[in-house]
Formats: sequence, C-alpha cells, structure tokens
Amino acid sequence: MSAGVNIEEVLDAVEDLIKRHVTGVAGLKVQTLTSEDFSIEENTLGKILAKPPAVLLAFRDASLDPGSDHTATEYRARFNFLAFCGAQSLRTTDEERAGALRLLAKVANVLAGARLNVPSAVNRLQCVLERVQLVELGPDGTWYGLNFFVHGPSQFGGVAV
Repeated sequence: MSAGVNIEEVLDAVEDLIKRHVTGVAGLKVQTLTSEDFSIEENTLGKILAKPPAVLLAFRDASLDPGSDHTATEYRARFNFLAFCGAQSLRTTDEERAGALRLLAKVANVLAGARLNVPSAVNRLQCVLERVQLVELGPDGTWYGLNFFVHGPSQFGGVAV
C-alpha cells in the first residue's frame, strides 16, 4: 500500500541536485532549513542565522487534486518549496548583493525543469520556478528566496472499510 509522495524524499532529491550541480561557490552549504538557521521572534521567522554562502531549503505546503479519480487514491500533487540563497562580502554591499544574485541564478538554472527521481513517487517529479523575493539585507549577509514547486502524480493506497 502506498502512502503518497514522501516530502522528505523530495527535499533530499532537491538538495542532492543542488549539491551536485551548483559549482564555483567556495564553502557553499546546502541543507534543509532547521530551527537553528533562524531566530524565532514572536512566533514568526526572524533573522537568518546561517552563515553564507548557503542554500537553505524549506517545504512550504502542498495541494492535492484528485481530478476525475472516483476512488480518490491518485492525485495530481503540487509541493511548494522555498530555497533561501545567501552570500556575504566583507568588501562592499554591492559585491554581496551580486554574489547572492549569482548564487540564486545558479540554483534557478539547476532547478528549472529538473526531473527528480523520488523513491515514493509513481513517476519522476518536475521542478517549476515560481518567483524570487528579497528575504534579508543586512550586515550578516544578503538573502534571496526562490519559490518553486515540484509536481507530479501521487498514489495513495486507501483503506477498504
């Protein structure tokens, strides 16, 4: 019996893809976002604490559409993610911003249209870029967020009652 696409497996596949294909950034850290990477301020994410250069991956949410499947066990799934891309320069803020944008461009280039092999997925899942936003600009680095989603079929086993 299948339990649908495992989101942790999707994160692992994205992390591995970025680690293998984003090159030329000395000391780059690529990992799933943890509570140690952010300060928590009044139940909201506050300042990014991770040391750049880094790509931090976070699962945001998912939507599942059963389409015309009358058994409601096969869905078109869309898993939404955010990749925080950060750089730091002790020379100038312009150089820091440019470094963060270069890293963002490299990550976007790797993810755009990528097909992921995920063990729990029925077929390969595809990455689609959505938007970019400035997340943080300060003395400890410049961070941009790349919103992207991974979509494809997700099969559930269901329970006979």
